Amino acid sequence: MIPTSTESLIHKAVDSRAELISALHSEKTDTYRLFHGVNEGFPGLTIDRYGDRILVQSFYESLSDTDRNHLQSFLNQRLDYKPEYDFRDRSANKTVNQRPPDQPTSSLPFSSELGVRYLTKTSYRGQDPYLFLDMRATRRYLLANSYSLSVLNLFAYTCSLGLCAALGGASEVWNIDFAESALAVGRTNLEANGVADSEHRMIREDFFPAIRQLAGLQVKGRGRRKKHGKYQPRTFDLVLLDPPRWATSVFGAVDLVRDYQSVFKPALLVTKPGGKLICTNHVPSVPLDDWLEILERCARKSDCPIHISHVIAPEEDFPSPDGKHPLKIAVIDRK
Repeated sequence: MIPTSTESLIHKAVDSRAELISALHSEKTDTYRLFHGVNEGFPGLTIDRYGDRILVQSFYESLSDTDRNHLQSFLNQRLDYKPEYDFRDRSANKTVNQRPPDQPTSSLPFSSELGVRYLTKTSYRGQDPYLFLDMRATRRYLLANSYSLSVLNLFAYTCSLGLCAALGGASEVWNIDFAESALAVGRTNLEANGVADSEHRMIREDFFPAIRQLAGLQVKGRGRRKKHGKYQPRTFDLVLLDPPRWATSVFGAVDLVRDYQSVFKPALLVTKPGGKLICTNHVPSVPLDDWLEILERCARKSDCPIHISHVIAPEEDFPSPDGKHPLKIAVIDRK
């Protein structure tokens, strides 16, 4: 049950974003977080705008019909437009869509960020939205810093980072992800922004066999004899590493808490000397300084000296009173 006082928290959060939202609209952005519950008074509740849609997600407790109706009525009065709504219950390790029954569904809902169009369907069978809003600062960086670069986008998901690199003038972009359904959304995004398929390589592949071959390393794990793509060793000017917190396959495991090195080392090896690697860790329990020390230690052991150029912080719609954002984004120069 959502307490009545939550309305005042949401009202305050929306008011605090007035200047930011005005600036975002001037940049042709209609996707942003309206309420970041963990740091704005109600942990377990987030409210996001995706174009003409509002996505409400509950993480700890399910919202009742009364809660959903009350929130929808309150937001309709508070916002200066009438959106469609999607409610997603992500409590108890499940994801349940709770779209109001009388609400129509657009066939291909798009929204804009920094002038780039994205398919942002918010009610579907997967767990996460197609576009992660706290990565806007990284997409902003890529639009301004990708000109003439060869780019490798690992764990590409719906390819938003690769798309921004292409629109920023990258000479070549590879997007690698295991999920064909995510890459299909990426192809839709390319088409929506007038980027030719020929300018991108969309590669459906497990991370480990692809990256280890590109890095000139042997493929390990129980799947080393399984069928997978063949890739010649090579390097890229810019490598994007945005792994999930945890994932397993017959080729290996991704574990951002205990073994970030297993994904970082091969990604570093395929970064050209003089090039850049942008990597992320979004586990709240991992402190930024500890994570950066892991990266530096791994680079020393791999005989690949690095300089951590800077850390990209999420933008103001993801407030953090202590500056310790769960999402950590490091820009690394390979020397």
